[in-house]
Amino acid sequence: MEIAETAAQVRALVTDALAADPAHPVLIDRYIDGLEIEVDAISDGTSVLIPAIMEHIERAGIHSGDSIAVLPAQRLPEDASASVVAITTRIARALQVRGFINLQLVYDGTRCYVLEANLRASRTVPFVSKAVGVPLVPVATRVMLGDTLADLGWEGVHRLPAPPRVAAKAPVFSMEKLPRAEVALGPEMRSTGEVMGFGEDALTALRAALLGAGWHLPERTLLVSLADRDKTKAVPLLREFAAAGFHLVATPKTAEVLHRAGVTADAVAFDQLRDLRVGWVLNTPTRGGDPARQGFQLRRRALERRIPCITSLDTASALLHALLGADTGEPTVQPLPESAWG
Repeated sequence: MEIAETAAQVRALVTDALAADPAHPVLIDRYIDGLEIEVDAISDGTSVLIPAIMEHIERAGIHSGDSIAVLPAQRLPEDASASVVAITTRIARALQVRGFINLQLVYDGTRCYVLEANLRASRTVPFVSKAVGVPLVPVATRVMLGDTLADLGWEGVHRLPAPPRVAAKAPVFSMEKLPRAEVALGPEMRSTGEVMGFGEDALTALRAALLGAGWHLPERTLLVSLADRDKTKAVPLLREFAAAGFHLVATPKTAEVLHRAGVTADAVAFDQLRDLRVGWVLNTPTRGGDPARQGFQLRRRALERRIPCITSLDTASALLHALLGADTGEPTVQPLPESAWG
């Protein structure tokens, strides 16, 4: 899967795909840039139990398994939440689902669009179960074996109340074990695990999850190399990094855009990066997966030197605000209440 932004990119990607396998079709979807939403629900064909609605930090286009997620959704207006509940209910009833259904949607600021509906348990079910304190797998199993949700106390369309704490999940990657693996996030899943964090608010929950996933407060030098589509969009975020005390180092074209916007950044050529000491790398790919491209080599070099490499502006913003903006004390560790699993 790839995201194309121009007609020329569409032609190039289709040409490559057909050259690799001319016997099979190429599927082209319209991309909607917006807030990605995910729902795990249980249905008996009539009643529907919706434990919670979660949001992805990274916008649509990053595989859901690789996205940082927050539950309950923080940026989704209530009318859009009601739309998500209605859509989930209509699809579950129309398909006569008995058991789990997972929906992924995108909210463009006006409407909710369904990206996909999966008639199965999703990888997020354990996360949602722990976040809301309801053992969803036994409930869905009872429904699959013939019980109704009404028998179990959830008749009609039942959306659980928001849990008392915010939960966040952060992906964990193992790409350093594969020498030519692409580091950049995209539509194809690359993570091999995930970590969960709780907090009184979204930032605290995110901080706990990110620290658990191995992110940390770095040496405050940020190396920036951005695709043309992201250079101008990134200026406000990079101004925040500079205000937080980060020393910005950028490849020449990115540095030029930052200088014009009044953001101080040292310009360095690509061949000077090998010996550069930095805390984080922010690199958004022009086109991923090609080992011959400088961006691919930069991302691999960061990975091999164990320098955190961020490939999405949304991820960079979450890291900045969660690791630097939340309470700087150590996260507290608490057991899950046994009563939630009785």
